[in-house]
Amino acid sequence: MKKKLFALILAFTLLALTACNGGGGGNTPQKKDPVVTPVSEAFDVTDMMYSIYYSDDSDMGLPYRFYLPADYNEDTAYPVFLFLHGAGERGTDNEAQLRNVMQILFNDLDSPIYQSIVIVPQCPGYHGDPDDYKWVDTDWEQGDYRVGDVPESEPMKLVVGLLEEVKADYSTNEDRYYVMGLSMGGYGTWDIIIRNTEMFAGAVPICGAGDSSAASRLVNLPIYAFHGDKDSVVPVEGTRAMVAAIKAAGGTLIQYDEVPNCDHNCWNYAAEKEGLIDWLFAQRRAD
Repeated sequence: MKKKLFALILAFTLLALTACNGGGGGNTPQKKDPVVTPVSEAFDVTDMMYSIYYSDDSDMGLPYRFYLPADYNEDTAYPVFLFLHGAGERGTDNEAQLRNVMQILFNDLDSPIYQSIVIVPQCPGYHGDPDDYKWVDTDWEQGDYRVGDVPESEPMKLVVGLLEEVKADYSTNEDRYYVMGLSMGGYGTWDIIIRNTEMFAGAVPICGAGDSSAASRLVNLPIYAFHGDKDSVVPVEGTRAMVAAIKAAGGTLIQYDEVPNCDHNCWNYAAEKEGLIDWLFAQRRAD
């Protein structure tokens, strides 16, 4: 009789625990990473969706294009890929920022970019006006600069706000936020990971420059940098300084390709580098 009573009490206890856990007997299931499956043909990046981001703290609007996976659903936690364009693509047409690199990335039908949320903002401004808006308010020919002396630019503040909005509105994997940028966007890439290191799992700065005195912030962040050794627009010494400083601070996750006999436009070399995007999307944010 005592054995039957004990078994009955145990059964009721287990039933109560199951009910308290929402009927699943454990924690709420975690959202899954997307399954990367090949597509039948390359996505045309000019078909990306349009929008403009506004902040209560700014009178400026930030045009941007974005891509969602065809089978997007809330049960999947998607990586987020941010791309920062160069100076020649500034404006308000919400088109020019797609001119370089983006289509190359989508031409790989097996790329994990197809199962990510892609954000491509456009920095307001116009090519040829050096006093217009930039991702980083510094002289491109200067190379190395100091974030303590250069406040975060208005467009970059909007980019960070946009990423927060994406995180709130969509199902994202916060351990898988990535950034790539070229030229002015290479500066922007270094800048955003220095000021928001905890936000990103990996970065690809191309022919830009950053603050080498802040290298200690980046020792645990996987970075793959690119620069042409004959760059006549942004001095290659800027990237060299960042790479050397990160290594000197103890960083072992920094990689660097200095493209031989290449002037400023080494971004196609980077975008077409075999395995680069697979490497980037394999990174996870450090604890």
